[in-house]
Amino acid sequence: LSQIEGAGEVKVMITLKSSAEKVLDKDTESDQETVTEEDSQGGIRQSSKTSKKENTVYRTDSESNSQGSGSPYVSKEL
Repeated sequence: LSQIEGAGEVKVMITLKSSAEKVLDKDTESDQETVTEEDSQGGIRQSSKTSKKENTVYRTDSESNSQGSGSPYVSKEL
């Protein structure tokens, strides 16, 4: 590659093919709370709170380990 006219010094990076990426199914729970307050002078203050909780979904199958949890549920593979 460095012998191509105008290329100059060349560095080559080789990327190896990796295994598939597994997308796990998640059980998602979210809450949102908004509070509006007005003071005696007519000022208004608004505050918001948002929370999100995710848990991986596991399947129970014959290959479950001794603790009773199964393998994670894979929704797709890329």
